[in-house]
Amino acid sequence: PERLLNVGIAGALAPLPETQLHKKMGWQSRYCFAMTQQDNGLSRLLYGRLLGGLIRNLPEVFLAVMGLSAAEKDRQVMQQRGFKQSVVDSMREAFRQGYRGPYQDLVLVSHDWGFSLQDIKIPIHLWHGEADSIIPVEMGLHLANNLPDVMVNILPDEGHFSMTVNYMQHALEVLCNTDADAATPANSASYDATLDVPVNL
Repeated sequence: PERLLNVGIAGALAPLPETQLHKKMGWQSRYCFAMTQQDNGLSRLLYGRLLGGLIRNLPEVFLAVMGLSAAEKDRQVMQQRGFKQSVVDSMREAFRQGYRGPYQDLVLVSHDWGFSLQDIKIPIHLWHGEADSIIPVEMGLHLANNLPDVMVNILPDEGHFSMTVNYMQHALEVLCNTDADAATPANSASYDATLDVPVNL
């Protein structure tokens, strides 16, 4: 840890078993994590072999299905040819050697992480889109309120994909700069009023 100057996380999952925040996700993700918590033959068939086969062979179809429930800004970004192709290429690469690796990732994040967020002492910069329908903003708020040393950017109207596209340059500038005052973009929110959960900027 002493060799790390800056750490950034964007649109990230919060610990699922202790928070039950997967219940805030869309029904597809809720069922997925409920099944992978069991990690049995049925979950390996559905979310390993079958879903993995779909993503590996027809990533464009999987991306189109994701777009059906995506935030408006996400849908706009997903129509950009360069972005769409980069996501498709990433999906193919992730499953190039089969489904077992990605499926094991699902199993690991759906179980106890083996450490507390309070144990993470290094400074962290966090970005999360307020309109993220894939990883809901409640997860970002949970991380924000439980990481000991965190600079938080909750981005109004941004989704899961649009945030990474629209704020990538800002994030890189922040992570390459040790000045903490540079971490907060002008239009980031200090809290989500609908959730009444404060975020300390």
